[in-house]
Order: sequence, then structure tokens, then C-alpha cells
Amino acid sequence: MPKYVTVAAHLSLDELAHHYRKTVDPVERSHFHIIWRLSQGKRVGEVALVTDYCPNWIRIVVRRSNQHGPQALTDQRKQNTGAPALLSSGQKKQLLQL
Repeated sequence: MPKYVTVAAHLSLDELAHHYRKTVDPVERSHFHIIWRLSQGKRVGEVALVTDYCPNWIRIVVRRSNQHGPQALTDQRKQNTGAPALLSSGQKKQLLQL
């Protein structure tokens, strides 16, 4: 039998439902959907079928939410600045002159 995961009660079921329904960002909405469904007593496998996320990712989202609260459910890719530029500004100017 699949195991249940424990979701920290940072928000009530009504607050989770509200965030899920009102959030505009699709990633954040999916993450709130995951936490909301699990808080209702659903199993990871059931939530995976509804949300189309793999069980491992669902557990990662829950762990992040439990540790850091609802603010951790945002799209974390927005904070990724990317790799540093390979060319210096002088090298870019030289390349454009060619």
C-alpha cells in the first residue's frame, strides 16, 4: 500500500484551495494543487495521476514546503541567474567588429 506523506500545516485547507485557484503562475498553481490534495489525505500516487507529476517530484515539493513554508512553492527557476558570460565585454566588441 502506498505511503502517505506528511504536510506541515502552514496554511489551512481553505487557504491552500484559495491559493491554488487564484495563483496566476502555472508552476506555483501546480505546487499549491499538490499540497492542497495531499493535505486532504490523498496519497502521492493519486496526486501524481491528477497533476501529472512524478511521485518523486511531489515528495520534493512537499519537503520544500514543509521546510520553508508556502513561499517555497513559487517557481524557483525565476531566481536562477544563469551561467556567467563566456566573453568579456571587450571580447564581445571585437566579435561584433568582425
